[in-house]
Amino acid sequence: MGLWKELAAAVSQATGRPFNFELREGLSGGCINSAFRICDGDFCLFVKINSAEHQATFEAEQAGLLALSTSGAIRVPAVIVSGVAAGQAFLVTEYIRMSAVGEAAQFGHQL
Repeated sequence: MGLWKELAAAVSQATGRPFNFELREGLSGGCINSAFRICDGDFCLFVKINSAEHQATFEAEQAGLLALSTSGAIRVPAVIVSGVAAGQAFLVTEYIRMSAVGEAAQFGHQL
């Protein structure tokens, strides 16, 4: 089926709504994983991809995001789904747009 079709199917199953992304945009800022913003209309998500052997890393990140979100100390993206598709580990989260340097600085201080 292919990575992106499997990923769209996983997102659809996790959210309970069809997800047919119209936009897939590579993002910079990381050196370990490939990162993308994918959108279906106005509904955008953040995706990290790496080889299947990194699935445990994404599972740990998912657990960390859940712990941070339940603490209420900082706003973190909601995890949508993670797993392996077409030999690639993936983590899909809510896409949070940081439009200003001040927002990124505030996030750093909260963290």
